[in-house]
Amino acid sequence: MKNLIFYDVDTQKDFMAKSGALYIPHSEDIIKNLERLTAYAFYSGIQVFGSVDRHFPNDHELKTFPPHCMDGTDGAGKVVQTTIPDSAFIENRPQSDRELKLKMSSPAVYFEKQETDVFSNAYAGRLSGFSAAVVYGVATDYCVKDVVLGMRSRGIDVLVVEDAIKGVSEESSRKAIDDMKYAGAIFVSTSEIVDGKFERMLKEKWR
Repeated sequence: MKNLIFYDVDTQKDFMAKSGALYIPHSEDIIKNLERLTAYAFYSGIQVFGSVDRHFPNDHELKTFPPHCMDGTDGAGKVVQTTIPDSAFIENRPQSDRELKLKMSSPAVYFEKQETDVFSNAYAGRLSGFSAAVVYGVATDYCVKDVVLGMRSRGIDVLVVEDAIKGVSEESSRKAIDDMKYAGAIFVSTSEIVDGKFERMLKEKWR
């Protein structure tokens, strides 16, 4: 579908592996659905965008959370189920237009961040060029919520895959879901995505 992206939030080992530095409880339960969504996007020719934490010792976020996804560590790597060949990573540093154009044309593009909000990476503002995004990943009550609210404030229609997200706590996740719904996000299932039903939803919305 024209002007649609899939958006993968922080599906990294430190969040999703039980041995990870900042393991999100029961996040392994959504691995199969994350794999289905990734495969669907890849084989349908839908470009995947997303975010990854890349932390350094003096990052402000590490005053709130324990060290995780530290630069150069295995825990900062993506889980294999959401890894796409020839992915590009856009660092939170000045880059040339030529370099950015090349990265933005990759089958999967991930914005590196040092805060929960991906829009802290100035280049993530380029997401405003898309009309709709299918969002999934972790954590519901932090990075998922931040990107969904950020997209909605920029006029992007958002479909959140409710059985492909996990949060740090049930209480804060419920509040985050309420906030996202209030902002206009639509909640769908993995099956509705891979069966193509979401395309009809968007076409109806765009009529």
